[in-house]
Amino acid sequence: MAVLLVMALCVGIVAPAAAARIGPISVDARFCDDAKLTVALEAYDIDIDECNCIKVPEGDIEEFDIGVEYEIPLPGTSGGKLWITLCDDYKTLNWRSNVAISAILVVDGNYPQQGGTIADLFVYDPRAYSDDGLQVTTEDGGIRQISHILFIYCDDVVVPEFPTLAVPVGLLIGMVYVASVVRGRKEE
Repeated sequence: MAVLLVMALCVGIVAPAAAARIGPISVDARFCDDAKLTVALEAYDIDIDECNCIKVPEGDIEEFDIGVEYEIPLPGTSGGKLWITLCDDYKTLNWRSNVAISAILVVDGNYPQQGGTIADLFVYDPRAYSDDGLQVTTEDGGIRQISHILFIYCDDVVVPEFPTLAVPVGLLIGMVYVASVVRGRKEE
């Protein structure tokens, strides 16, 4: 029973709270220093001047193979990383990170050739560590190919990966178990 209690407490302390995704919000912006992006983020109390912003990919979106997870270092952090997977012919983004993400701008790869939305903004409150299924949508509900993605993060705090947490938690559980066994034998 004590072991279960310790496990529940550890998982509760370690697991980040689920973030609420706000969006998609249509934004007429394409780059980190775009004034329209700054205004859109300020509506959600995000000051881009106090945050980091990284454009992924630096070149053509087709540098990434569909369905393959890519690891990308996050500048301005100590060991911060981002993992992205593009799916559905570059129309869907799945991501995870060990740094809390405040907002993501998913930019339309067909603009301006086909007109419509330039980008969809997704804001996370509280900040998020992963999300799936981000897309650029059209007014009629269609889905556009992604050109690039802007990740906006305002912290440089890195959440340790699973092995970093699992070893100390496992040791703690083991010590509680050993203590309960030793204590139980003394009573006999």
